[in-house]
Amino acid sequence: MRSIQSKLVIIYLAVVLIVMILSGVFIVDGLSNYEYGKVEEDLIITANQLSDVIDTDESSNEMKETIGKIVSITESKKKHIYILDKKGEIYAYLGESRDNINSSVVIAAMNGRSQVARNVSSATIEYAVPFEEYYIYIKTSTSDVNEKIMEAKRIIIFAIAIALIITVIIGFVFASTLTGPIKSLTIKAREMAQGNLRSKIEVMSKDEIGELTESFNNMAEELNKTLYFVSTEKNKLETVIEHMEDGITAFNKRGDLIKYNKAFIKVLGLKKVYPNFNRLFKFLNIDIKFEEFLEKERTISQLELIGNKFVTINFVTYTDEYGDVDGVIVVFRDITKQAKLEEMRKGFIADVSHEMRTPLSVIKGATETLQVGAINDPEFAARFLENIINEADRMENLVGDLLDLSKLDNKQISMSMTKINMKDIIKKEIDQKMVVAKKKKQKLIYNEIEKDNLDIRGDKSRVLQVISNILSNSIKYSGEGARIEVSVDDNEDYVRVIIKDNGEGISKEDQTRIFERFYRVDKARSRTMKGTGLGLAIVKEIMDRHEGKIALESKLGEGSTFYLSFPKYK
Repeated sequence: MRSIQSKLVIIYLAVVLIVMILSGVFIVDGLSNYEYGKVEEDLIITANQLSDVIDTDESSNEMKETIGKIVSITESKKKHIYILDKKGEIYAYLGESRDNINSSVVIAAMNGRSQVARNVSSATIEYAVPFEEYYIYIKTSTSDVNEKIMEAKRIIIFAIAIALIITVIIGFVFASTLTGPIKSLTIKAREMAQGNLRSKIEVMSKDEIGELTESFNNMAEELNKTLYFVSTEKNKLETVIEHMEDGITAFNKRGDLIKYNKAFIKVLGLKKVYPNFNRLFKFLNIDIKFEEFLEKERTISQLELIGNKFVTINFVTYTDEYGDVDGVIVVFRDITKQAKLEEMRKGFIADVSHEMRTPLSVIKGATETLQVGAINDPEFAARFLENIINEADRMENLVGDLLDLSKLDNKQISMSMTKINMKDIIKKEIDQKMVVAKKKKQKLIYNEIEKDNLDIRGDKSRVLQVISNILSNSIKYSGEGARIEVSVDDNEDYVRVIIKDNGEGISKEDQTRIFERFYRVDKARSRTMKGTGLGLAIVKEIMDRHEGKIALESKLGEGSTFYLSFPKYK
């Protein structure tokens, strides 16, 4: 494929060549006409001069002498002159001898017309003119004229060759001035195609090419801004999609997977990515076909159980610029946690209702018994009144725990963080719980260490609440004669309280849910001990607010150990 530069040079060269050839033809033709015209005019003049001096009464020799004088006057040595009589026979001549002349010009003269004729093959010009008693026929060679014309042709050809060389040089220079900026634009366009839009082309002129170059620079700048904006928005969108918890997939109009995020793999628990819509949903055992979405724009939402997960799947079609369906976007949302939370919420409401109903039932029964006459027996009435007070206390504790949890959830309880000595907290709490432990013949032991730097940063009342709750549970759920040990140690960042008992212990199944609200290991036994099932949930919330950690080690039938790690005061 030829370049624009070579095409311009060829066109320019062709134009110049055509002009030079036409000019040469006109010059040669004009020169020929001029030179041949001069020769013809000379022949006519010579004939007229001869007609004035020829005397038909002269002998042929005398006439030949007269002709010679005339020829010498015209300074032409190549003329052949013939005097013909009325019969066309040569009467006298000067030049080459011949018996008769059959030239067409002689025939024309015999018919009363003078005529000039050019004979290219013999390189001569003939002229014949009639007079009253004779005809004059003159022939002369055109070799000199032909030589001049040939010389002119050689000069013209040489000039054309020189002109063509100059034309090629000038053509390339001229074409370069036109194609140089175009080449720069082409190179720039290639760079743009490769993503480089920042470099500019130097504007070399103020003509149309210069305006085009400037427009191209402006276009590249605007395109760079647009691409930067699009790229930024694309990166933002991809970042958002990539960090979404929902699985996002996009399929083109053929049903091929063209985009997905990491959450897609995680939500569905896939071991490999299925590259096709139908193959994916066949694997998921969901009866839906991609062809259903190609008919019109559609939005479908459905809930599916995939493995052990509840997943909502939303299908949304997207269209091209003509409004035709161009593909489908599918969003997978794992709502297993929400489903469990909903189940827990329902269980929570049921538990709260049950926990409220039990003491209310006891209070109502006791009150009704007192109403029907039990109040007349002081000892019997006192026992029922004690039951009413105990159940009212149980309800008060339940409501208090519920209020504490609600406030902790909503960050309505402000923590007054101060420097607290953990040894003092432990001693104080053990002293309070020692009486209860002795009633059950339990050994409550504090393994005190000699370290002094056991200060933590926390809310004193809430830290006491945590220690108290764990200790109370250990005493409550350990049998008579049980051993409960409390110790404190530390590391670089935390002070750790360890509360260990040799009670009934907790199964592995229950350990994963022990900090859930209203969860009890043995519900029947817990209720007889007046537990609300909210204590450990409150403990977990308080530890979280202190940026602390709580851990449990337990074995069924052997006991439990709680580890409470509080951040050190620094």
